Amino acid sequence: MKRILILLIVGIFATSLIRKRGSKSEITLDYYSIKKKNSYIYHGPSNQSLKAFLVLHPNWPVKVIEIKKNWIKVEDYYKNKGWIKSASLGPKKILIIKETQGYDLSKTSKPIALIEKNITANFIKKNEKFTKIEINKKEYWVANDSIWPNGEIKAYTSHTQDQLHISA
Repeated sequence: MKRILILLIVGIFATSLIRKRGSKSEITLDYYSIKKKNSYIYHGPSNQSLKAFLVLHPNWPVKVIEIKKNWIKVEDYYKNKGWIKSASLGPKKILIIKETQGYDLSKTSKPIALIEKNITANFIKKNEKFTKIEINKKEYWVANDSIWPNGEIKAYTSHTQDQLHISA
């Protein structure tokens, strides 16, 4: 009986993470940003755990991997993993830009800027091929494969802020 209950719970959880899109199934991930600079990421879900690394930039985007009470296991763009208190995360939609060209799709599809590698940008909106971003109060369109995360940006909200104990 326990085995069936566990399989049922795992099945429900897995189905909630996978959704249909056309003929493909894709896994929806959660992305948030670390609110403050100089935030520590720990090896385990406790302040007594060893510090894994220090996040130097405010609003650094991370992918949620696991949740344990008020601790969240995250992974960043560079594949660094560790635990952070949920209160340290915010819902701000920040992206990492890979080396790319910025476009002004409202006027022309020609490149208008070369955007530096590994800088952060604010997410504005997304279509099938491009994502609109803002850097230093200027807006650009960049190819979807030139950003991280490049999956479904809507994934930022697949867990509610209350579930993760995140405040704006």
